[in-house]
Amino acid sequence: MSTYPHPLPAESGEQFLQAPYKGWGQEKSTGPSPSYVEIAATPSATVTIKQGSKEVGKVKWGEVQQQGSAETPRMKVELLDRGRNWVHVKVLDEDTGKPIPCRVHFRSPEGIPYQPHGHHSQVNSGMDNWHIDVGGDVRLGQVNYAYIDGTCQGWLPRGDVLVDVARGFEYEPLRQRVRIQPGQRELTLKMKRWINMNERRWFSGDSHVHFLSAQASHTESQGEDLNVVNLLQSQWGSLFTNKEEFTGGASVSQVGNNIVYVSQENRQHFLGHLILWGLKEPIMPWCSD
Repeated sequence: MSTYPHPLPAESGEQFLQAPYKGWGQEKSTGPSPSYVEIAATPSATVTIKQGSKEVGKVKWGEVQQQGSAETPRMKVELLDRGRNWVHVKVLDEDTGKPIPCRVHFRSPEGIPYQPHGHHSQVNSGMDNWHIDVGGDVRLGQVNYAYIDGTCQGWLPRGDVLVDVARGFEYEPLRQRVRIQPGQRELTLKMKRWINMNERRWFSGDSHVHFLSAQASHTESQGEDLNVVNLLQSQWGSLFTNKEEFTGGASVSQVGNNIVYVSQENRQHFLGHLILWGLKEPIMPWCSD
């Protein structure tokens, strides 16, 4: 049995660590090689690799298990699972020592993602389509990020792990190599704030959000260090979105510095899109024409 194959990054792990835009993804890999797949098989099984309808080669699974790899003239199959630990992760503010919401990405040196439990290692949409894998995850090119409240847990591979952590524009992104020892159960990461615009009475926000729930809007906006989110109910033909989220008032987080207001967008193909903020009751019909 095998899962769907996924392409690995074209860049090496070291190139990923040294890239200038840490925390902001990686160019998407479009080639068929290298790729990874999860396989469960008996040692006597034969693994057949195809590209489209053409066979590339075959190897015995038992040989891969015993020797760590197997080759044919046209391909190489390598066993990359070195064992894994269930690890509790904390991401702390370096100044306060408290957990901070952020988005995180974990991968092996080869580029295989190991996202926190409950999050997607592969975000399907890749920003190429709407309302697929909405809420809690985002994909920037090759890199899948999970939004967390500052803590998470899940499987991480033993040995070297590459971590990529970001929180908006006021924290220095963290991209580094860590080592997971056999039996290790805890991992602590620290992020440094380089400026605090709230103290200067500037507040950040997103004026135009669709498809998320109100709670997911809190989770993701806190992970990006945003203060205000305008989540807009709207109509897409016969699809009505976020009707159940509308309350006619603001949803304020417990920490008090994060506000989600569900309002409305009137979408009209000829006259354009009209964003309505701060509504106490919806304007009917939601979308004209």
